[in-house]
Amino acid sequence: MVLKLSVDERLAPARLFPLLEQNGTHLGLLDKLVWRVGVLPSFREGLISTRERLLPLMSSQPAWGPGRVDTFNPYKLIQFGVRAADLTPEERIGVADLPAVFEQGPRAGMNLHWDGNNASLDERNLSAAIGAGVTPYTVDHQAIHRVADWLKTLTPPPSPNRPNGESVERGRAIYRNACADCHGFQEPHHYVFEGKYLGQVEPITRLRTDRARLDSYADWFRQRQIDELFAGTRYHFRHFRKTDGYANLPLDGLWLRGPYLHNGSVPTLADLLKPPAERPRTFLRGLDLVDGVNGGFVSPSCDPATAADAKPFCFDTTLPGNGSGGHLYGVELAPANKAALLAYLLTF
Repeated sequence: MVLKLSVDERLAPARLFPLLEQNGTHLGLLDKLVWRVGVLPSFREGLISTRERLLPLMSSQPAWGPGRVDTFNPYKLIQFGVRAADLTPEERIGVADLPAVFEQGPRAGMNLHWDGNNASLDERNLSAAIGAGVTPYTVDHQAIHRVADWLKTLTPPPSPNRPNGESVERGRAIYRNACADCHGFQEPHHYVFEGKYLGQVEPITRLRTDRARLDSYADWFRQRQIDELFAGTRYHFRHFRKTDGYANLPLDGLWLRGPYLHNGSVPTLADLLKPPAERPRTFLRGLDLVDGVNGGFVSPSCDPATAADAKPFCFDTTLPGNGSGGHLYGVELAPANKAALLAYLLTF
């Protein structure tokens, strides 16, 4: 977005001012003068500067697509002034899905972020603000705390899916036996944030999902976060750590969270229960039609060669960072048990 906006001629005053007026914003002569000679030139200069920092990185990455972001690499370039050319090949692609924001209160003490690199809600929230462009000098701590408090008890809307009740009960037993220790479990009217391994990091050697997001969080970057950000204040980062895998996260609001895995590389829950070789190689992401049979959203296959600029976005799992392998749990179930497990997952 920044890359395109900074060079978009629609940002010129002659085009922007009439649009502001049409949308109810009246600018007097003095206001227009301030915007024309002060605000807009400064704003555009900042966008161009950010564009020049990010362009070498973005041009070497696969397109992110809707609902995804490179969590830490723009942070490295903008906040710490590192050049894209100085990043190691292993850390240059850290694109992942935006994580769930519901019920943050029960997540306190869990290993947060996809790779579980911080167990402090406050540090995670402040780091996310910095990743979005806030600096230690412009940060509004009160606003961050206000939003954080709201999210602590915000529950997801209930699943609209209505699978067969008998299948749901059989699937519940399968899930409680094989999955609940890592992810908690769903009761009819609420999610239970309990599990022996819930919020702990699962080693990548066991999980075997795409490791690009894990590798993008480098040791040197962690050290600079701790050494430099808010140093000498009560907001000084202290809890970041380098892990060896991805965290076992709660699955509340699961029906809203497709596509699945940390990088959004598996379109539906039914596909996640298939062996990796049978999962879709390409699919459209960005549709908002709920798939009440397979879980997630309707995600038909697509051809990346003919859909480069199409909307919705054509996701290609063969590109770096987009791999859909790993997470083999449930893959070996008998078809009837797999169908029952899926029925239960549809109720989350």
